[in-house]
Amino acid sequence: MTFKSPYRIGILEDDDDFRSYLTDIIEDDPDLTVVMSAETLAEAKDYKGGIDLCLVDLQLPDGSGVDYLMHLKEMGSATKSLILTILGDRASVLIGFESGANGYLLKDTAPNSITHDIKAVLKGGNPISPQAATHLLSLLRSSQSENVE
Repeated sequence: MTFKSPYRIGILEDDDDFRSYLTDIIEDDPDLTVVMSAETLAEAKDYKGGIDLCLVDLQLPDGSGVDYLMHLKEMGSATKSLILTILGDRASVLIGFESGANGYLLKDTAPNSITHDIKAVLKGGNPISPQAATHLLSLLRSSQSENVE
C-alpha cells in the first residue's frame, strides 16, 4: 500500500487535553494531518472517511481501543494503528499486538518521537516503547526456553 502525503491521521483518545496535544504536534508536521478526532469508541467506529493511521488509546469510556482495532480488522480496513496509552503492563501490550496494532507507545513518549513513530509505522515499521519491548522479549525468551526443553 502506498500512502500520499499528507498522511491522514485519526486520534481515538478520551482525554480532551491529551487529544488536543496530539492534534497540535501532528498538525505541526507538514506531512501529517488530523482527519478524525474521537473521544469514544462509538465516534471512531462511526467515522466513514479514510485514515492512513490511527493513534489509539486503550482505556475509553465506552470500551477498549482493542475493540476499535478489531473493528478495523472486521471491516477489512488498511488503516494502520499505533497504540498510545498509559498501560505498559504485559497483558495490555500482548493484547494490543494480538489485536493488530502496528506499534505500542506510552503516553510519556516525546512529541518528536510520536511524529517520527507515526511515519515509521506508515513506512512499515513497528515502534515499541522500551517498557513494552521488555514484555515482548520476556515472552520470546520464555517461549524459547520451552522449545529447548
